[in-house]
Amino acid sequence: RKNDGLEDRPLWTVIDGYVVDCTEFAKFHPGGLRKILATDEKETGWTGEEFGFSLTRGSNAHFPKTGRVFQEGMRKFDKRQSQVVVNFGKDGGGAITILGKLLL
Repeated sequence: RKNDGLEDRPLWTVIDGYVVDCTEFAKFHPGGLRKILATDEKETGWTGEEFGFSLTRGSNAHFPKTGRVFQEGMRKFDKRQSQVVVNFGKDGGGAITILGKLLL
């Protein structure tokens, strides 16, 4: 709850198994905060499980450029094992920061 993006709190979510800070991205997302918060629900994700949202597989892969940019960010994170800023560009909603990997 403390990173749910409400009441000026930061917004963290999970995309493709990576914990990401979407605070700035949410300001530009056409679906707004509510749509982004839904990504952690099991009904929304690619896997059908909580935290199963994907930009690279399933129904949200229809944004191929976004998926490619995020995949490059995942590769950089895996190589460095430290935070990586993924910039989708001005028209793509700004940037998110990969903070870590989700461990279940």
